[in-house]
Amino acid sequence: MPVVVFLSMVVKGDFVTIPFFLTTVIWLKDYIESHSTYSLFFLITGGALAAGSKISMVPFLGLCFISVVVYLIVQNKEKRVKINEYIVGIWKVLLLGIVCAGVSCSRYFLNWFFYGNFFKRVESDNEKVTLSWQYFKASIVEIVRTLVDSDNMFMHEGTAWALYSDMGMVGSVFVILFLPTMIIWMFRSRKMRVRSPGKTCLYVCIPIIGSMLFLMASTIWYPWSFRYYIPWFLILFFYWLYMLQQLSHGMSKTMVKMGVAAEVWLGVLSISSTIVLTLRVGEVTHSSWKEAIKKPMIEREYGFHPYLLENLDGSPDIYDFYDQIRSEKKILICNALDTAVSYLFGEDNSNDVTFCIPSEIILKLSEEEYDVVSVSDVFLSSELETYFGNGEWICYTPANDILKAHVFLRTNIDIQCTLEEYTVK
Repeated sequence: MPVVVFLSMVVKGDFVTIPFFLTTVIWLKDYIESHSTYSLFFLITGGALAAGSKISMVPFLGLCFISVVVYLIVQNKEKRVKINEYIVGIWKVLLLGIVCAGVSCSRYFLNWFFYGNFFKRVESDNEKVTLSWQYFKASIVEIVRTLVDSDNMFMHEGTAWALYSDMGMVGSVFVILFLPTMIIWMFRSRKMRVRSPGKTCLYVCIPIIGSMLFLMASTIWYPWSFRYYIPWFLILFFYWLYMLQQLSHGMSKTMVKMGVAAEVWLGVLSISSTIVLTLRVGEVTHSSWKEAIKKPMIEREYGFHPYLLENLDGSPDIYDFYDQIRSEKKILICNALDTAVSYLFGEDNSNDVTFCIPSEIILKLSEEEYDVVSVSDVFLSSELETYFGNGEWICYTPANDILKAHVFLRTNIDIQCTLEEYTVK
């Protein structure tokens, strides 16, 4: 699927979320069926890792917790499990799981420590969470449209944006055949008297469906929004394959061979289409792969944002000082949520980078000598301005709203232009 391949090429939590989400679903099912303490431990840890990697997984983790609690209450009512005795018997595993969960979700504790809000996010419209019936309807329409009109190598035009990717050629086949496959499978299962999964399915499906419905109803749909739903669609996709496999048992060998051949050809076309799309000019390469490999790292990182590197109107930009911080420099960064700082890592990430909070900047500078200090504008206080205005530092302020930071270089670094020349520029 193009969306999975492209997500693996960008620094986003969506790709990491996929395996954590899928394993959490597996361990939830296993725990409901077996009562195993190991399953409970991996369920807690896997769910916490999913929630820690993507904030949209927090409702899923909460619903998993509710599902397990309801399950234990029902079991206690039916006198199959005594909750008090059960918790006493597993308290060590439960405590270890909670500790692992706390570590996995440490980003939320850091948010509370720095910003006073566990779920602090970038202040923008696409990051706001508000329940709305209009959002829900728009999400349904856009999801169906994206699946039916999936991107592929035959119809794609223009730039191959990594975050705009969808399920590719598999998506159209999936959305067309999923419902008929499920109906046929249900009739065949009843005819063959296949044992129903019963309440196990209920306890597992509520967190999956509930968290997806919450995401659909609480966020505005954007062209890049489909990637948020990939964990849920992969569950449906694997379930679809499972139903096809079950249906194949009652078919003739000729029908099975035809079905397998069709799946192989679909797989070959899908993989070919995905490879072709990754080779197109896009967000990952910014040009052809042959041209991109020749460019320095800084130009590949900002390939679609060259104005950050060099402003043709002569206003301050990164190239004014990048040569002086390109490699083997000691960097201190006090960074806000929405400030770009990747260029400070230097060529091939060769700089020694340390992050800190605003109150630690002066303390860090008194303990160690740093070559470069980057302070996001929101954290730049009058005290810091006075400190860096003592003549030991030269300040660069790239003129762009995306960077939103002051970069201070020690005057003992080999600077190509003086402060007066830079000010005139």
